Amino acid sequence: MKFTFLITFTLLCLCSSAQSFVVFTASQNSGSVFYKVNADDGNSLVNLSEKLNLIAPLAGNDYGPICVSTNGLYYTFLSERFDADCQGWACLCYVDSNFQQVQVYKDANGQPIHSEGKSQMLPNGNAVIFSKDNSGEPNMHARDIFILRKTAGVWGNVENLSAQSTYEYNTYPAISLDGSKIVFDASTQSFPSEAAMTVNTDGTGLSVVITKDNIPSGYSAGPSVHSPSIAPNGSIVFEAEWGAGERLWRLPNGSNTPVLINATMGNDNSPTVLPDGRIASLQLPNATHDIKIMNADGSNASFVTGTASPFDEVMDIGISSYSSTSTSIEKSIAKISAFEYNSIQKSIMFSANGTMKICDLTGRLLCSNSVFAGSTYSTSEYLSPILVVFEERGYLYSKVCY
Repeated sequence: MKFTFLITFTLLCLCSSAQSFVVFTASQNSGSVFYKVNADDGNSLVNLSEKLNLIAPLAGNDYGPICVSTNGLYYTFLSERFDADCQGWACLCYVDSNFQQVQVYKDANGQPIHSEGKSQMLPNGNAVIFSKDNSGEPNMHARDIFILRKTAGVWGNVENLSAQSTYEYNTYPAISLDGSKIVFDASTQSFPSEAAMTVNTDGTGLSVVITKDNIPSGYSAGPSVHSPSIAPNGSIVFEAEWGAGERLWRLPNGSNTPVLINATMGNDNSPTVLPDGRIASLQLPNATHDIKIMNADGSNASFVTGTASPFDEVMDIGISSYSSTSTSIEKSIAKISAFEYNSIQKSIMFSANGTMKICDLTGRLLCSNSVFAGSTYSTSEYLSPILVVFEERGYLYSKVCY
């Protein structure tokens, strides 16, 4: 059977712009709720927990922090509701950006991951980083940073990335924009964190980048260095208490000297650097934590949550961020047949010249090619359903093919 795609079709004229979002956990009605908010529009608040409620097959609870990959395709969190093995002991899970199906991470032996605190998927979807409690396990720190990798669609064994750390507690990991490096908290005690360390996601390059004892000139000692985040330019933004309580600092790439980002902003903590370089953090404008967005140099600060938000407070357990390209669409009608999809032969026949892209339903690009009128392209190597997108002279045609 052959299906002809769009004899009468809506032409899409596309104007794209990048938008940034912050993902967080909030306390609400004596529980915790997952949210995301547009970093430029505090009114664009999305309740992610409501999306999970629609697809959860089991009773139980979800636990934060919820964290998003830097490209916005994957969300990680802890839950009891998506696998019988997780009932009563929450497992590390992930869901794609459409919130259609939750997967529980299981290692090569089929054992679920019981992590602790922040976790994050690499943007390519082939690995997740997390920390966990190692109580009762020999030759390990009290807490370590781990990575679980997927090869040929199969999850492998957990790898300890902080095994050589000189600190007993290694927690709160965050991934660089390109997914190549991890920065995390390190300490001799459970709280507060005393240092920030980095390690490459391939397991090399473990090093201490800053400690509470690297006191900047002119400032007094402080008890902590906490919540590091890697900026797009390679610098590290973190919270420290040198001199006057919690404030945000930056360690420039290749430097040993931290720089105070904004001296006037106290009670400022838990930063995450947006892919566009701006900084989201938790500040106390009143009695509760809310999310503040400011430029990389600390200017132009504004809040995107506050007293009008439907929750009580943003929980200080970790926030994350991503950027995506939004599309402004102008519609016009024309009688054009762009391509035909043959569901039996799993092939596409093109009747115009342009660029063809095939994606999975999370939006991950599988392939891209220039094609010409009369050409046929096989899709049999890809698992259905797939999204086929064809662009001709600035116009976009798309179809989900099964």
